[in-house]
Amino acid sequence: MNQRMSTHTGDAKALTFLKTQYDECRKYHPKCQKLAPYNDFRPTRAIYVGSAKQDTVVRLCDGIDFIAGSFYTVLSHCWGEQPQPIMLTKSTVKMLKEGVPQSSLPKTFQDAIIVTRMFSIQYIWIDSL
Repeated sequence: MNQRMSTHTGDAKALTFLKTQYDECRKYHPKCQKLAPYNDFRPTRAIYVGSAKQDTVVRLCDGIDFIAGSFYTVLSHCWGEQPQPIMLTKSTVKMLKEGVPQSSLPKTFQDAIIVTRMFSIQYIWIDSL
């Protein structure tokens, strides 16, 4: 019998499916195994999210702060017409480097951070941060 996948991407079944596919890809696909260790590209900034077991504060890291070869996820999104509730600017850089509560970020960012942590990845690049 064919089980239906939830239509909600945050559903536990959907997230488990994604994590299983990712783990299988990393384990069994030779091309994925070859590419990953040699990727020394670092974005100029990323958000350190830690792990699911840590507190809920995230912080901005410069490319220098993050270890070459570290994995990171990417969130590029439509910003919309409304101003972003939080964005990297000269006036917010210090606050973001010190850390902000995950709950203060837009829901899209929060969801992306949850998935990043679920994949045991400690960094995310978000285009507006």
